[in-house]
Amino acid sequence: MSICIVVPMKSPHRAKQRLSQDLSPVQRQALAIQLFRHTLSFLRSYFSDLDTLVVSDSEEVLATAREYNCLTLQQDGPSGLNPAVQDAAHWVSQRDYNGMLVLPGDLALLNVADITQLLNEASAHDAVLAIADDGGTNALLVQPADSLCFSYGHNSALKHQQECVRRGLSFKALNLPRLALDIDQLKDLQQAEEASSEALQGWNYA
Repeated sequence: MSICIVVPMKSPHRAKQRLSQDLSPVQRQALAIQLFRHTLSFLRSYFSDLDTLVVSDSEEVLATAREYNCLTLQQDGPSGLNPAVQDAAHWVSQRDYNGMLVLPGDLALLNVADITQLLNEASAHDAVLAIADDGGTNALLVQPADSLCFSYGHNSALKHQQECVRRGLSFKALNLPRLALDIDQLKDLQQAEEASSEALQGWNYA
């Protein structure tokens, strides 16, 4: 099995807008960069046998990705998460991979056991997803990479499952509490800190 890990990442200057009532623009940018760097460091440390592709319309993001020996893809078309993942799916499908695992660049509680479980489920299913607390999709493994039309956004976990049914793909939806946490509100930051998030070490929003 050859899976490419795909990390879509917007410019840090536009990240974490839902925290705008609690954090300054500088704080939000710093948070986004720290979470992104932690994600790449985590993947390099524990899943270096798999290629990681970072897709972004930000040269700053792509330059950071290259520091971690990641493959990079410049997003030149429409902005947004769905076009970015679709671009990555096309890129992956044109190369020698069985599929891709899409991970956000801002998960605060990444851990080896959860990612390993996602990868292991790929031997029995065409698609595997981790459901976010808000009904979104915080991890999505799909093979082949371009076999789905991606629907990130509100209630995307259900939409991705419905798309699998429509296309005749076998799938499994996982409830993984650590991967389910999105950092979109101040309480999410506090929850991650209470869980001793390595991604937030040294970062202070107070």
